[in-house]
Amino acid sequence: MNLPPAILSIFVLSISFASEAVANPSRTLMYVNRSADGQQLILRRDGERLVIVDQRSYTVVASAPARETAHVTVRGADDRDDTLTLDLSTPFSLAGGIDYDGGAAGWDTLVITGGSVQKERVTQRTPHDGVVDLDGLVLRYTNLEPVTDLAAASSLTVNGTAGLDAVTISDGAVAGQATISSPTFESYTFSNKTNVVFDGLGGGDSVTINNPTTPTGLANLIIQNVATVGQTAPFNYPAFGVSATGTVNLPDVGNNVTNLGIVTVNGSITYRDVDDITIGGVSPAFIGLRVTNNGSISLVTGGTMTFPASTIESGDSSGDVFLQTFGAGSDITLVSGTVQAHAGSITEISGRDINSTALVLATDFITLTAMRDIALAGIDGVIADLAHTGANATATVGRDFITNATGFKRGSFGSELGTTTLNALAGSVILDDSPDYTLFGQNVNVTTDRLIMSTFSGGMLASGVVTISSASAPVDLGSTTDAAAALEISNVEINRISTPSIVVASSPGFGITVTQPMTLIQPHALTLRSAGTITSTGSGSLNVPTLAFDDVGTTARTWTVDASSVTMSPGAAIPYSGVTTLQANGGGASDTFNVTPAPTTVINIDGNLPTPPASPGDSLNVNTSGTTSPALGYASTASGFAGGYTFGNRAAVNFQEIETLLSTATDLGVTKTDGATTATAGNTVTYTI
Repeated sequence: MNLPPAILSIFVLSISFASEAVANPSRTLMYVNRSADGQQLILRRDGERLVIVDQRSYTVVASAPARETAHVTVRGADDRDDTLTLDLSTPFSLAGGIDYDGGAAGWDTLVITGGSVQKERVTQRTPHDGVVDLDGLVLRYTNLEPVTDLAAASSLTVNGTAGLDAVTISDGAVAGQATISSPTFESYTFSNKTNVVFDGLGGGDSVTINNPTTPTGLANLIIQNVATVGQTAPFNYPAFGVSATGTVNLPDVGNNVTNLGIVTVNGSITYRDVDDITIGGVSPAFIGLRVTNNGSISLVTGGTMTFPASTIESGDSSGDVFLQTFGAGSDITLVSGTVQAHAGSITEISGRDINSTALVLATDFITLTAMRDIALAGIDGVIADLAHTGANATATVGRDFITNATGFKRGSFGSELGTTTLNALAGSVILDDSPDYTLFGQNVNVTTDRLIMSTFSGGMLASGVVTISSASAPVDLGSTTDAAAALEISNVEINRISTPSIVVASSPGFGITVTQPMTLIQPHALTLRSAGTITSTGSGSLNVPTLAFDDVGTTARTWTVDASSVTMSPGAAIPYSGVTTLQANGGGASDTFNVTPAPTTVINIDGNLPTPPASPGDSLNVNTSGTTSPALGYASTASGFAGGYTFGNRAAVNFQEIETLLSTATDLGVTKTDGATTATAGNTVTYTI
C-alpha cells in the first residue's frame, strides 16, 4: 500500500491510541520519506507529544503522545540527501530507542543538538552504521555519512570498530567543533562536550591528531585502547590522556596541555608542550607517564613541569627518561611518586630549578642540570646505577645544590661502582639534615665555592675517593664561618665523610690554606691538591694517617719536608702529626726537595715533570745527619732516578722521577783514590772506592 507521508503518519498513529497516563508505552512513531526529494527532519518533544517536523516547511509530518511512545523509526529516501536532527532541548525517553536509516546512497546525516546529557556513548559498527546512547536514550543509525553532535554532555565516549581503524581527530567544518573520523566508521563531529574519550576497543588502531582548534566546551580528551598516537598539527586541550600499546609521538612545539597522562606497553613516549604542564590530573588511570615493556620517555616543555603524585617510568626491559624545561621561569617539580628508568638512564634539565621529594631511580646513569638550584628531599632521594655497572650520577647547578634526601647516587651499601658528581659553579652545596648518608658512590666529586654540611647531615660515603674542589676561590681548611670568600671546610665537616681517601683541591689560580687544626677521626688518606700555594696560618695543622701534597702547577718550588712539617716555598710550614706515610708530588717545573728523614713517617717523593731530557729537572737532597746505617739504592729509569734511602734509626725516604740526587752529609760521599800523587808508566795502580 503506497500512501502519502501525511496519510501514512496518521495511519501509524491510529494503531494504538490510549490515554496520556500509560504505564507501559508501546507505540511506535514512524516516518518514511517517500517524496522525490531529500528531507531535513527534526525529532523533538513538543509539550506532551513527540513530533517529527519538516524543517523546510515547518510542518509536523508525524507525531504521537510522548508517554505512550516507546520507539521511533525514521527512514530517508534512497539516492537523496536526508538529515535527521535530534533535538534534546526538552528531554524525553524511549524504551525502544530510535532507529534512523538514511536510505541507500545519497549524503545522509544525523545531527544531535540541544539539552544536556550526562553520559553519552557512540559505538561504531561499520563505515555507515552505529549506535548513540544518550543517558539511556539509544539511537541506532544506518546508511549515514557524517554525524554531528552539538548537544551539551558531561561525557562523550566514541568507540571504534573491532577491527584496525586509522583514526583522525581533526577540526570540524565549523569553528568550535572537532571530528573523529576513519575510513572504517562514520565520522563523528562534536562540540559542547566536557570529557571526550575515543576508545579503540583494544584493536591495533592508529590515531592521528590534526586538531589545532580546541572544540567548544572540551576540558578533557582521552584516547585509549589503541596501538599508536601521532600528530600532524599542534593541539590545545586542558587535560589529555593516552593509553596505547605502541609508540606515542607528539613532538609539536605548539602543543598546549595543562594536565597530561600517557601510558603505553611497547614504544616510546614523546611529548612537547609550549608552557606549564602538570603530569596527572587527567583521570585515575592516567596518573603519569609509563612504558610497561620497552621504550623511552621524552617530555619537553617551555614552562614549568610539575609532578604532584605521578609515576614516570620507562620500560622494564629498555628505555631512558628525559625531562627538560626551558625558559627563565621553568622548573621541574617532583612532589611525590617515582621517576624510574628500570633499564636505562634519567636526564633532567631545567631552565630554572629542580625540586624533588620523589624517589628517582635509574639502572644506568642519572644527570640533573639546573640553571639555578637543585633541591632534593625525601626518603630515598636520587639513586643511580642499580645494575652496578659503574654508571654515574651527576648534578650541575648554576647556583645552589641543596639536599636532605637520604641518598644521591648509590647502588647499595658497599657495592657502589659509579661516580657521584656535584657541580655548583657559582653557588653552594648544602647537605642539610638527613637520617643517613647524603652522597653515595664509589667516588664522589664535589665542585663548589661554598660547602655547608649541617650538624645532622648524613655526609658523604664512598668506597673510593671523595674529591672536594673549589670552583673559583681559594680553599680555607679549618674555617667554620662558611663565608663566600673561600671554600671553607671545617674539621667537623670533613669528619662527616666516610671514605678511604679525601682530596681537597683549589681551582686554578688559587691556593689552599690550613687555618685551624684538622684531626681526621677516621683512617683517611688526605690529599691537598693545588696549582697555587699550599700553606698554613695561625694554629693550622694536620693530623691524619696518610697525608699527600700534590702540586699541579708549573711554578718551580723548593720543598722542605721534615719530621713535623711540610713547607712548599713560598708558603709557610704546615705542621703535621700522626702521619705514617707522607707523599710530596712535584709539579710541572724543576723542583728541589730538601728532606730530613722522620723517625716513624715514611716519606715518598715524586718529582713528576719534567722528565729527561728536560734540564735541570728535579733535585732530591736528603739530610742524613744523625741517622745510623744509611743506605741508598736506586735505578735509572726513563723518567729519572727511582729508589730509596733506609736507615737504622729513621723511616725510609723513597723517590721516583728525580733527575739529581744530593746529600748534605759527608758519610754518604763517594770517593775513589790510589793513595799516591804520581804514577809510573807500566806499573799497576790500585784504586780504593
